[in-house]
Amino acid sequence: MSVLEATLVCLALVFVDLFARAWRIQWIVQGLGHRIGFWDSFTLNAFGDAACALTPLRLGGEPARLAGMLRSRVPRPRRSSP
Repeated sequence: MSVLEATLVCLALVFVDLFARAWRIQWIVQGLGHRIGFWDSFTLNAFGDAACALTPLRLGGEPARLAGMLRSRVPRPRRSSP
């Protein structure tokens, strides 16, 4: 396998991973009774990955994904009282 072929295989696997995680976010949000478009879930997941890469201990990923969901008009979670 040449370097070009290996690079193309790696890029294809990265895109498959991004698409699978975007679908997972869509399914989770639909399970909560809300809708989110595929492109919105793909974008917020990509921003979450970027935030993970830029913050220490990958702490920025989930807040970035939550901010993306709020931007896509998914209602924020409610606090449950004890």
